[in-house]
Amino acid sequence: MGIRHRVCDVLFIGLGDVCGITTSGDNLVVTYRYHPWLERISNDGKVLHQFHSTEKSRHLKEPDFITTSPDGTLWVSDYNSTITKMDAGLTILQTFTSPLLYLPRSITAVTNNQILVCSQRNNSILLIQPSTNTISTLLGKDDGIKAYSLTYCPQDRKIFFAPYSTDSIQVFKFT
Repeated sequence: MGIRHRVCDVLFIGLGDVCGITTSGDNLVVTYRYHPWLERISNDGKVLHQFHSTEKSRHLKEPDFITTSPDGTLWVSDYNSTITKMDAGLTILQTFTSPLLYLPRSITAVTNNQILVCSQRNNSILLIQPSTNTISTLLGKDDGIKAYSLTYCPQDRKIFFAPYSTDSIQVFKFT
């Protein structure tokens, strides 16, 4: 796949304050700072499903970053210190809370059962394992972590992460 040096298309979805975006099958799922907070849209911008505000008030306070695991499950980090697992229809499957999840930010799926998330205020990268309903610190303050955004490269077994507003990316390699 070649990289283009210009934008080939722009989707105007009529909403502002996009926070996160991920793919879900042939669709996109977008999180917003304001209503509708979360919606599934087609690749041409047509709204297919919105997460309802009554659901939002009970479960999502400020959805932020979002990712898709290999099995198509959606994972949303929420500014209110929770991580929410959802299916492609935006139905909540599981919610994770912990003191470790203080101001969770970027989130990425390593496998269906290994989800990495930045805990900005705790200066750590956390590992969520939904099968055991556990959250643990993978890398923390003692490792010199200041993470706001991250991704995982399975080919190289590396985590790439960066603090907010920076000019450098840190790399951690699994051995």
